[in-house]
Amino acid sequence: MTQSITYYITLLVIRLKGIKRIFSENPINFAKLRREVIHLPGGRFFKKYLLRRFEISDSTISEIGFDENSENLLTFIHVGAFVYGPTKPHWETAKEIAKIC
Repeated sequence: MTQSITYYITLLVIRLKGIKRIFSENPINFAKLRREVIHLPGGRFFKKYLLRRFEISDSTISEIGFDENSENLLTFIHVGAFVYGPTKPHWETAKEIAKIC
């Protein structure tokens, strides 16, 4: 079976960026991986409803909500959280979840 052009483009990008080499290291250099992808949210929603941000074990936790005294709590840990910090699509997903809850 032949691979698609997307497959080869993805391989090329992985090699050019050195991602394969980073994942081959022991231990994996997460700071180098995260440097390019961490995104801080912007826009009216996050200015109004990003309640607080704090650190636990070198990880930044962001609390998003409409009411500081709410009895409900939803924990959202995005796929890839072990390797990458939150990207723009992760923040958009968190925003939509917050609107529903």
